[in-house]
Amino acid sequence: MASNQNFEYVINTTFAFLISLLIWLPFLLLFGNSLLLWSVFMLVGGPHFVLGILGYLATDTRKLIGPFLTVAVFGGFLALIFYRVLPDYLAYFLFLAYFMIHLLSNEQMFESSIVKSDYRSWQNSWPRVFSWGSIALILIALTISALRLFGGSSSLILGSLWMLLLILGGALIYKYFEQTGNGQKIPHGFMVIFVLLLVPVILFFGYFWNGLVFAPTVLLAIFHIVSWYVFYTRRLAKFPKNDEQVGLAKFIFYWRGNIKRFYFFVAILQAIWLGLFLLYFYSPVAYIANSAGILISPLWAPFWTIMHVTTSFLPKPAGGKFTLPSFSLVRTAFRSGQA
Repeated sequence: MASNQNFEYVINTTFAFLISLLIWLPFLLLFGNSLLLWSVFMLVGGPHFVLGILGYLATDTRKLIGPFLTVAVFGGFLALIFYRVLPDYLAYFLFLAYFMIHLLSNEQMFESSIVKSDYRSWQNSWPRVFSWGSIALILIALTISALRLFGGSSSLILGSLWMLLLILGGALIYKYFEQTGNGQKIPHGFMVIFVLLLVPVILFFGYFWNGLVFAPTVLLAIFHIVSWYVFYTRRLAKFPKNDEQVGLAKFIFYWRGNIKRFYFFVAILQAIWLGLFLLYFYSPVAYIANSAGILISPLWAPFWTIMHVTTSFLPKPAGGKFTLPSFSLVRTAFRSGQA
């Protein structure tokens, strides 16, 4: 049965979505469903990207800088493929799918950290059939919608994807009742919000939406960032840190101490990105606008997002590990009843 912690995750997620709508709607009215809306992605996402880097390096900067830079180089390679190799429609679909894996994995981590440790440690340890199965189900729904939006797909491909969607959905339902009957903890909140609700919305979107998909993508991005802020705020409220750091490290990492410090640091970063946003759109000096555009331009949004998502898959060195289950283990675990 769902626990109070599952409901707390649902409350957090609902609150994050409502805040995201309040941020997204004014910019949607300003820019419309256009590429310019992606600059809002960077306006809200820039501070989040910085916090992601600092949060990873905070534990042991000297030891972790090497792995981080190595993975960052790989992220740059992926960004190069996005900009130079893939056709536009395929590049943006794969970008969205890559980002969704990041978003969904984080949501699973949020609920797992709440349910299994009451915010004490970061973790993502759900049964594999739910963790990867639900992500696969959502990605299949995205693929079906993308094929419908782009047009030109054969009925055979769409039929195969629908069959795969139904089979995987049936497997999730079967394992849900099996795990529930055994009294095991499962991600009730995540399954309700991102499978029962999001999958039909994605399919409905693919069949009835007309036009480009900048607006929905930006809403998802803002939601991810706000959801992370909500979770981290709850975590700091329960487990504030008093790191005894000195010098430059104290300035760079002090935001991890408590809620007041955290939002003070976020406010500083957000003010910087707001300044860049205003310079990019309103500076009369082309050089200044172009320089600000490196961190705010909608054309740069995929690059910085790919870099953030790629480096986020590095294992967390302390406070619990956040690792993605191996695809190669899913079938074995499902057949053996361990999933």
